[in-house]
Amino acid sequence: MLGEEDKNRDAFLLIYLPCYLDFELAVMQATRIREIANQQSSTINFKIKTMISINGVELSNSEKDRIKKSTDYQVFTSFGISGDINITQGFMHAIRLGADYLWILSSNDEVGSAFISTVQEKLVNELDVDILVGCTSEQLELRKVNSVFDKENRDIPFGLISSVVYRTLKMSKNFDTATQMNWTGWGQLATIEASCISLGGIQVALVREEQLYKRSIRGIENSELENERIRNGYAHSFFGMPIVISTLHAGNPRRRRSIINSWIRSNWYLVNYFIKTDFKLWSSHIASNQIWLRQFGFSAVKAASPMYRALFTLARYINIERQRNSKLARALLDFYRGKV
Repeated sequence: MLGEEDKNRDAFLLIYLPCYLDFELAVMQATRIREIANQQSSTINFKIKTMISINGVELSNSEKDRIKKSTDYQVFTSFGISGDINITQGFMHAIRLGADYLWILSSNDEVGSAFISTVQEKLVNELDVDILVGCTSEQLELRKVNSVFDKENRDIPFGLISSVVYRTLKMSKNFDTATQMNWTGWGQLATIEASCISLGGIQVALVREEQLYKRSIRGIENSELENERIRNGYAHSFFGMPIVISTLHAGNPRRRRSIINSWIRSNWYLVNYFIKTDFKLWSSHIASNQIWLRQFGFSAVKAASPMYRALFTLARYINIERQRNSKLARALLDFYRGKV
């Protein structure tokens, strides 16, 4: 990944901050990162550089100047390119800049004061570790992960961008997967799974989430508005998951079928909920229109066993969420959610 002229330079961690209207939070985040790095500069053996990528916001010259003073690299895009694209561009910037480590950090998640020592101890100094993951698992350990979809790995939040810090040495060979699959909403998870497949498994160091960052709690007090926000914002991720599974495991039909069966078993009750997306919201971004993505999702599910294909198809007519207060619905939801 590095040219001859770069071999003698200091290793560095690129912290990529993708943002939108919340760009002020990202600037505050970058300022906080720089403060922590300056305080601990004498105890760390790698550099820290920040990149902010602001998507869909018209900025004044004074705002740009202020942002440039707070960060090492900047990308300003005045029109909307979609959040998923903005996020997955971080992987390409890491390759372009020759970053040794990459952390894509949400501007809404607060960086932890111990993140530097955690990265150094659990990733930089541990040469066999491919990624560092902050999680809430009770089993904090070094774990060999052969697939993100294996049952024993379901306690690892591979899909949360703020949770994962990469050693780019081997992982960067599959960073392109993130951009290829960004439209599914699972670019990061796809990159990790592609690495598991191509490398025969990866070494994952698990630490407490708060050692890296404090996760933000997002929500709207009005339950109906919150339901609409989730439905319209994450339907592409719901229907995108079987596409990711089917794409990455196309070469192993038996494994593909097993994973899709498992996913349907845990998520069938959400089909009716997510199928009601308000597609008018996507009229200005034709390629992001979830109508065709939903069709692709149903097509990918054809790789499942007949019973699970039938369940997924029938589930579009079963509005179990509307009956969530009934004893039967609660029992079903608790049963299936427990298998996620």
